[in-house]
Amino acid sequence: MHRLKSLEDIRKVGLDNLPGFILQRASCALKKLNLTKLRKTGTDFNAPEEIAILVRIFEKPNLTQNEYSELTFKDKTTVTRHLKSLESKGLISREQDTEDKRQWRVQVTKEGDKVLRVFFSNALSTSEVMLSRISKKDMQTTIKTLKVMQEVAYELLEKEEAHKKN
Repeated sequence: MHRLKSLEDIRKVGLDNLPGFILQRASCALKKLNLTKLRKTGTDFNAPEEIAILVRIFEKPNLTQNEYSELTFKDKTTVTRHLKSLESKGLISREQDTEDKRQWRVQVTKEGDKVLRVFFSNALSTSEVMLSRISKKDMQTTIKTLKVMQEVAYELLEKEEAHKKN
């Protein structure tokens, strides 16, 4: 792997060989692919992030909007906007928390469950094709590496945010 020491090193290494750039490109391609899969559900999604939020709600029902914000790495305003959109489509329901009336608990509706099942049947076939070229061992190494990169990125972000406050 190449370690950049100056801007000129990019000419030697090439942007297409840098992990961060590769991750960004893969993420963009997967977002576009997921949008095509979402269209097959027959539900008009405003953004690919809505499906990520819907999946998190399915995975961990009855959390608060703030907790889903943390789980999806989206700010509270964005999550609230997406939750309202999902609710207007009948894919989720929100109930006021019995202990803290300022909080709302969120769950997937039967319609949301149907949409998720259609999306996942389409998405799983795509994943099988994508992963068919990658050995199980390589995939395990990739996931481990990506988790470390994510952890380090968040540590650096926390330091930056703490530095801003001072």
